[in-house]
Amino acid sequence: MKERIAVDKYSKALLRKVPEDVLAEELGEKYTDYRKRWHDAQTFKVRTPFPIHLDIELSYKCNLKCIMCPYGDPTYVHPAYKGQSLDTSRIKEIIKEGVPLGLSALRYNGLSEPLLEKSLVELIRYAKENGILDIFLTTNGMLLNKKMAIDLIESGLTHIMVSIDAATAETYNKIRVGGNYERVVKNVNRFLEIRENLGSQLPVFRLTYTKMQPNIGEVNAFVDMWKDKVDHIAIAGYLNNIQNKEQNDNLACTPLRPSAQTEFHCWQPWSRCTIFSNGDVFPCCMNYGRSTPVGNIFKEDLTSIWQSDRVRFIQDINRKGEYFKDPTCKACVSKRDIFEA
Repeated sequence: MKERIAVDKYSKALLRKVPEDVLAEELGEKYTDYRKRWHDAQTFKVRTPFPIHLDIELSYKCNLKCIMCPYGDPTYVHPAYKGQSLDTSRIKEIIKEGVPLGLSALRYNGLSEPLLEKSLVELIRYAKENGILDIFLTTNGMLLNKKMAIDLIESGLTHIMVSIDAATAETYNKIRVGGNYERVVKNVNRFLEIRENLGSQLPVFRLTYTKMQPNIGEVNAFVDMWKDKVDHIAIAGYLNNIQNKEQNDNLACTPLRPSAQTEFHCWQPWSRCTIFSNGDVFPCCMNYGRSTPVGNIFKEDLTSIWQSDRVRFIQDINRKGEYFKDPTCKACVSKRDIFEA
C-alpha cells in the first residue's frame, strides 16, 4: 500500500498501511457498513440507539508513572476505586446487549495498562466471537512478551497501539518513569516479526508519540526509526490530564489557539462512551468524565444511559459547538494542547 501522511485536528499520522483498507480487505462488507455508521455519527447525521464504540477500563492500574499521566502526578487525587478491576461477567453482558443495537467496536482501555489483566485475551476473543468487528488495545508495551504477542495476534485483535514517546533511552526514561526503553523496542520488533511469521495483517500496528517539551526534538528521529517497520505512526498533541499546573506547564509545547474554543464541535459523545472500572459511564473517551458520570452499568442498562436526557444534552451542545455549557466538556477542551496551527 502506498505510504501517505494523514492529518487531522488531533494528530499527524504516517501511514505505511491504511488501517481502514486493511480491515475492509480482512472483514468485508460488515466492516464497511460499520465505518459508514461511524462517519454518520461523527458528522452528527445519526443519533444511534447504542454507542458504536466502547472504551472499557478493565482496571484502574498501571505499571508505569508517566509524567503526562495522573499516575505520574504526585498531587493527583485518585478515586476510591484505584486498583479495582471491572467485573468480566458484566463486560460480557454489555457486549451481548450492544451488538444487536449496533455496537461494533471496543477498546479495552481507560486509565490503565490492559496487559496487567489476566482476563484480557479471553475478553478479546469473547468480543470477536460475539459480533464485535473492531477491537483496539493501547499499551505501554512493557509486558508485550512473546507469549502475549502470539495470544493477541491469534485472539481477533484488530488494532494495537504502543506508546513510546521517545527516540532515545534518555528521553524515554524522563517521560515513561519505571519503563525500559530497550525492552519495549525489543517487544515491538518481536511482535512485528511474529505477526509476519504467522502470515497475518492483523492487528494493525501503530506507534504513538505524544509531543511534549521533553521530547519535541526527537520527533523526526522517531519517525525515521520506525516508518519502515510499523503500519502507522501517530504524532499526537499533548493533552493535560493531570492536576499539577507546574508539571503541566513543563510539558505543554503548543499554546491553545483562541479560536479553537469557539470552533470546536466534539463528535465523541455521538459515537462512543467509556465505562470506568467501577461501572461509571461518560459519553467520551477522555478521563475528565470520570468525576461526572451520566450513569453506572451496575445500576441500569447501558442502553438506558445512552438514550438518557443527560447524554442527549451533551450530544446536542457539542453538535452546536456549545461544549462550554457542560463543565466537563469545557474542562476537557480548555486544557488541550492539540489545536495546532
